[in-house]
Amino acid sequence: MELSGIEKEVFSPPIFQFFSKIPCSYDNDDEDEDELAEITLTQEEEELYRPLYDRLVNHEKVKMVVCEGPISQNKTSTALKQAESNLQRLNSEIFTVSKFYNSTYYLLISSRVPGAHSFCHEYSNDAGWLAITASRWTLKAQFEAYSQARELQEVLEKSVGVSIVKKKKKPSDELKEKLREALNTTLASARGLPVKSKECVFPKTKDPAAGLKKLDSRLEIVRSEQSTLSLELLKLGFEGLKLEQKRLWLADIQSGAFKVQLVE
Repeated sequence: MELSGIEKEVFSPPIFQFFSKIPCSYDNDDEDEDELAEITLTQEEEELYRPLYDRLVNHEKVKMVVCEGPISQNKTSTALKQAESNLQRLNSEIFTVSKFYNSTYYLLISSRVPGAHSFCHEYSNDAGWLAITASRWTLKAQFEAYSQARELQEVLEKSVGVSIVKKKKKPSDELKEKLREALNTTLASARGLPVKSKECVFPKTKDPAAGLKKLDSRLEIVRSEQSTLSLELLKLGFEGLKLEQKRLWLADIQSGAFKVQLVE
């Protein structure tokens, strides 16, 4: 089952860390590399995400990660130190062999675990080549980011039991997402509430006008003469419309030809 946009937000590092208490690394220029800032959510955000977290997350796996966290970290630290020592020995051996065979070598290796004991080393018997890789391609920095970020992604996915790898979206998926956001924003504006409020999810079923009435009897759909989506098509609802028809609906919202109003 494909998760909705708001359901996927539950597995974003800050929100998942808040509820699960499992440290998750994420971009934050103000925090130290070895420490994660305390995560806080507003009362409204917590009320919105708590039911989704309780329903979607594999709580048994979360408990296992929380309980085994310190032990795993100690084991990882020891293993990484041993790996680094062995790599230095390996580099010395390769250096000797390459000198004997009059050859050039280049070795780039990184731990797949981010954190205080992570490492990324670049070895070569050619100083000129190391200068080129650093100035022209920044290979070491790029490879380190790739290797360690992938490990973090896998740990988080195993913990929650859901794949959250960001994949390139299809144009059709992007259009659907934009339309959902536009509809929710229109409803939120009419009700004077935050967009992410659980009371501001626009009905995606047939006859959205009737669906709005169930949310609040004062809610009405207002269409101008410039509207390109006919009333008959509108009654099919989000799920019933074809891609090009969804495109027309989005254009109507953006132009102001489609609105939701609260009529007293």
